[in-house]
Amino acid sequence: MYIIYLLIIFLLLGWLIFNTHFYKKTTHSLSFNLSNHLTVLHISDLHGKTRFINGRLSSIVLKSNPDILIITGDLVSRKRQLPSVMKEIKKIKNSGIKIYFTPGNYERETMNFFNKRAIHDKEYIENKSFIEDYMCVLENKGEMIFIKDTKINIYGFDNSIYGNERNNTGNLPSKSDLTFYLAHSPNIISYIEDKGLFFNFLFAGHTHGGQIRLFDKTVGPYKDFHLGLKKINKNQYFFITRGIGTVKIPFRINCYPEIAVFNIR
Repeated sequence: MYIIYLLIIFLLLGWLIFNTHFYKKTTHSLSFNLSNHLTVLHISDLHGKTRFINGRLSSIVLKSNPDILIITGDLVSRKRQLPSVMKEIKKIKNSGIKIYFTPGNYERETMNFFNKRAIHDKEYIENKSFIEDYMCVLENKGEMIFIKDTKINIYGFDNSIYGNERNNTGNLPSKSDLTFYLAHSPNIISYIEDKGLFFNFLFAGHTHGGQIRLFDKTVGPYKDFHLGLKKINKNQYFFITRGIGTVKIPFRINCYPEIAVFNIR
């Protein structure tokens, strides 16, 4: 009888490990009036995680060969994790892939054992400077980029959880083929709607898909947010990723780590 109990426990642990450490790629193919095909890859909420049962983050990204990699915050849960994450990001950067990052709440917080503390301004600036060596940080700012003759306005909102978001989109060129908005928290949608801002793609994370999903529904405080891709209007999409890492509870149930690929044609 004890052997049966042990076997059940072993199978449950294996199932939890698989759910938590086996990434799944979601692919979205969308049609726009563009002269060239673009591939955009979106990840979020790493919380220090760069290795999965089925591959390392850098090798997964490089295999997808995106034109742009978008990261929407929460790189690490603890400051000591930052060098190893940046080492992985550097491999991606060295391939020539454009990387754009916007801050999350854990860019201004860190875990000390089981306690969370706010990061002081000086420490935040130091961390941000380190991150900027590897990717473009969009903190309430944006820029026009050209990829395969496609003009893209890309703008990142600072984390709305702390009320740091600002609308400086007026500094962007008025004409572009696509407009990408990046934000950590999906709460930014209320701000965008209040300001009457237009986008083609809004990329967000933060919710982790709840980390636990039952009957294809999010369990917990983020249950009112959609998960995945939602069409807002014609040629206007809002994507919320499940993210990669974990917080609070160190496992996922029916909510695999996600790496999202967008084929825009």
